[in-house]
Amino acid sequence: MIKNIFGIFFFITLSFAQSSGASTDIKTESKSIENLYTHELLAIYKEISPLKELAQKEKKTYIISAIIAILVFVLFTKYFKFQGFLVSLIMIGSGAYVLYKNSKNIVDYQTHFKKEIISKISKNCCGFEFISSRGINKQMIKKSRIFAPDIKEFNSIDLYEKDGVKFGFVVATFDTKESASVERFNKNRFEGFFIVIDGKSSSDGVMVSDSLREKVANMDIAFNSFFADDKRGKKEGEWSIYGDISKEDFDRADKLSDKDIAISFYKDKIFLAIYQQGYPFSVDIMSDFTLKKAMFYEDNFKEIDRVIKYFR
Repeated sequence: MIKNIFGIFFFITLSFAQSSGASTDIKTESKSIENLYTHELLAIYKEISPLKELAQKEKKTYIISAIIAILVFVLFTKYFKFQGFLVSLIMIGSGAYVLYKNSKNIVDYQTHFKKEIISKISKNCCGFEFISSRGINKQMIKKSRIFAPDIKEFNSIDLYEKDGVKFGFVVATFDTKESASVERFNKNRFEGFFIVIDGKSSSDGVMVSDSLREKVANMDIAFNSFFADDKRGKKEGEWSIYGDISKEDFDRADKLSDKDIAISFYKDKIFLAIYQQGYPFSVDIMSDFTLKKAMFYEDNFKEIDRVIKYFR
């Protein structure tokens, strides 16, 4: 009898231990960046180092080729005049085409680095996963209604996602006409993160921080027609507001008034455009991957995540 009771007790204890272990396996806690760097990232970095060496050789080849091309152009133009100019252009163009068609090592290394290192950092600290080297779709920028002019040139780098959120780095150039009677266009450029958040809101409008306006003005943008529709805008606190913004959404956004940011509430989406000079998640093939660099990546992901949490 006692033996049977002991057996039942042992079975229950064992089952509890197994279920506890299973739950531990399911729930994975984030590691400190120092721990992640030392025990995982360094090993991955060593594995992809041969790719890095090939990428560095490729870049050096480009630099040497560029120097030779300049010398050829100068000498041929000087001594053979117009004919030399044409010949040098053909030679340089052909060489550039061959290099372009055979260039893949730099892209290969950068892609591996993003997928295997930066993605681990983003996932560990904030839950973001690297999806693609192609970023946010241009249609999303238009849908946000943040920028009034048509987009003339557009590039978006890298797409990161987690449940209901995605973001990429955007470089967009616009043409803004200062007035209907003056045919003068200024080429204007927005550079920074563009974030799309799933979530319904009672608001239907756009908010632009004064801080972002100052950055735009310093870029010599005719901002009277740059954001949304300035003729119907109003000023409230540190914001320019277009459309209808509820008090709840205004209060959430107002915590970010010191940032260079524009926020758009539209149906089931919230769009954020955050001005940023230079892409912080770029991969430099000529420098080593250090703990300091890993911490830099993590800090930037955490800052993006902090902004997103105001709207989740």
